[in-house]
Amino acid sequence: MCAGVRRLRQTESVLLDDASNFTGEKNAGPNANSLRGYEVIDAIKAQVEASCKATVSCADIVALAARDTVSLLGGPSWTVQLGRRDGLSANLNAANSNLPPPDATLADLLARFSAKGLDVRDVAALSGAHTVGWARCATFRKHIYNDTGASAVDGAFATQVRGKACPSAAGDGNLAPLELRAPAAFDNGYFQDLVARRVLLRSDQELYGSGTGDGATDALVRAYAANASLFAADFAATMVRLGRLALTGKSGEGCDASILPDDTASFTGEKSAGPNTNSLHGYEVIEAIKAQVEASCKATVSCAGIVALAARDAVSLLRGLSWTVQLGRWDGLSANLNVVNANLPLLDATLADLLARFSAKGLDARDLTALSDAHTVGWAQCATFRNHIYNDSSASAVDDAFTVQVRGKACPSAGGDGNVVLLELRAPIAFDNGYFQGLVACRV
Repeated sequence: MCAGVRRLRQTESVLLDDASNFTGEKNAGPNANSLRGYEVIDAIKAQVEASCKATVSCADIVALAARDTVSLLGGPSWTVQLGRRDGLSANLNAANSNLPPPDATLADLLARFSAKGLDVRDVAALSGAHTVGWARCATFRKHIYNDTGASAVDGAFATQVRGKACPSAAGDGNLAPLELRAPAAFDNGYFQDLVARRVLLRSDQELYGSGTGDGATDALVRAYAANASLFAADFAATMVRLGRLALTGKSGEGCDASILPDDTASFTGEKSAGPNTNSLHGYEVIEAIKAQVEASCKATVSCAGIVALAARDAVSLLRGLSWTVQLGRWDGLSANLNVVNANLPLLDATLADLLARFSAKGLDARDLTALSDAHTVGWAQCATFRNHIYNDSSASAVDDAFTVQVRGKACPSAGGDGNVVLLELRAPIAFDNGYFQGLVACRV
């Protein structure tokens, strides 16, 4: 079971069952009747939700569980960067296309890893995870019966596995441990088995003695076989790099900077959503920061992470507070105009509506009130507040002197829709509590 949970680390979207709008990944070729541990993650998630609702994603739970199972099996540990979002969809075809098959060549393995920003050392180190776990007879029968030459298997090993777990016909679902000598220990035995040609999967044996590539994997296999500490260190480092990879496909839950992508043939971006159009600014600032970061540290820091840091620093520069930003966010590769229009509060939203929208995201009345103070800076278009300053009365009434001031300066009763006025007139470039004083005085 530990091996199953560890494998889940690389495929969080596999947790989703089939739905009316997609076929899940549990039955993808490399996963069917092989990947296990779903119920472990479900149980952990249920307990976490009971204590801390809508805060920790299944993706983060999988990442932590993978780290802890490796450690419990005697392997290394590492710091897990948190902040992952859960994907809301799954893709059977993508799983079948992207996960390496058990007979993959070395060239294929290197190409698949390279497409994710991982290099030959990452390939070798991550493959060492096969020091634990099991494989089905159907996935290795051809290797132990037919492969010769560079892919040949040690004769005694082949005989042993054939007799115990994998007859030449039938028994497709029979299981054999990927590493026979110490199948429940996370050690460097896998690499020793590669050198001795005693591994079940042809794709594993490709790492050593395949006669392809420049021999880089051969050298790494020999190094890891001789030095367990080197393997442990490289495996931990590669798992950290793996944890930084962006979520692919549809954007998941949470702040993913999905407003940044422009319109494409496959989706309409979020920049023209009602609450955003002609209002939200600063895209070019984030893009400039991203370009500089990429030049120094490629494919490591997401736009979503930059947005979170920039928001914190902007508040601080305006004499507001500062806070620690948890990094590790993924960038959404898609955007959804309809979702934004449906989820962002309208400018005439009632308190009940605001509370409901925030509650749906796990935020309470205190969060709603505190976050609303962001309106102590910024601007609004006349079209967004005209009805309020001309027509609202009673509980929503506006201070008379304030309405006269704003009408005269920026918002006539007709025309001037795009005219802008400061959200907080008294100290518009100070992040302070003036917004709340304006609320009490009915001057917003």
